[in-house]
Amino acid sequence: MLLAVPGCLLIVTGALHRMGLRINLSSSEPIGVYQMRSFGTIGDLRNGDLVVFCPDMTHEQFPFIAKGHCPTGIAPLLKHVAGLPGDTVTETDEGVAVNGKAMALSKSKAYSMAYHLPLPRWRGTHTLQQNEIWVYGAGDPADSFDSRYFGPVQAESILAIANQESR
Repeated sequence: MLLAVPGCLLIVTGALHRMGLRINLSSSEPIGVYQMRSFGTIGDLRNGDLVVFCPDMTHEQFPFIAKGHCPTGIAPLLKHVAGLPGDTVTETDEGVAVNGKAMALSKSKAYSMAYHLPLPRWRGTHTLQQNEIWVYGAGDPADSFDSRYFGPVQAESILAIANQESR
């Protein structure tokens, strides 16, 4: 009986994947089923959009990130767009501000809670270039692993735009 459940989950997950749907089980964004749509250019994005992307990091560096099909061997991340090309992002010990507006619960942590590993801490002021966005885990911002730790996301790493399915 125990072996049947994982097998069924793999079949269901595979079927959803072929339909352009993904399941998010991370608390950094609302848990649920998301419809993927193709990503064209950064000009198609708006603040608040959800994007799926492959950050430039490995599971060995950050074991709390699931293994997956990104080129570095991790699973793609799902995050909200919080900054677009031309926006100025400032990251300090107090948190993040985009164009001077402070983001709620954006103070980064020094260590991952589950693994007690030191986390990278992106700091400074940066105006996002034409091929960059800033992402934020708005579902659980205090514990989300997002641009506060790895900086801007490059356009070429964006796989899709996501919309949560409501049924």
